[in-house]
Amino acid sequence: MKYQHSETENLKDEITHIESETRMILPGVQTLFGFQLVTVFNDRFAITLNYNEQVLHWGAIACSAVSAILVISPAAYHRLAEPHTASRRFTHFSNLWLKSSLFPLALGCVIDFFLIGIVITKNYVVSGIVSAFLFIGFITAWYIFPLLIRRKLP
Repeated sequence: MKYQHSETENLKDEITHIESETRMILPGVQTLFGFQLVTVFNDRFAITLNYNEQVLHWGAIACSAVSAILVISPAAYHRLAEPHTASRRFTHFSNLWLKSSLFPLALGCVIDFFLIGIVITKNYVVSGIVSAFLFIGFITAWYIFPLLIRRKLP
């Protein structure tokens, strides 16, 4: 399969793409975070999960909170540090924050997926194995595949 030649983005286009990518990531982070918070206030949470599993869920919530902080940081930075400007510094920090937000997002999803697996199967090993495959899927799709393609680009 042949791909067309790529070109470097100008600053305005790069910022537009950062905004679009943030708009794609943020609803997922917000939704996961919201469901994680609501779960704690469900009566079944205390009955179904033991203390260690509840603490693990708290860790998953923390991962989602960190992801939210990183996804929202470009907007806060731009409004507070560089209002009314477009700079390479802004795109650099924004790219760093958005890339960094994906790992805790994946981790928060996988931890809760693991806990759901325990509730359903009552089996830590099965839940752990399936959750590990999910984590590998996230890391492959969000980090490994893009970096492999990047290495092959001219």
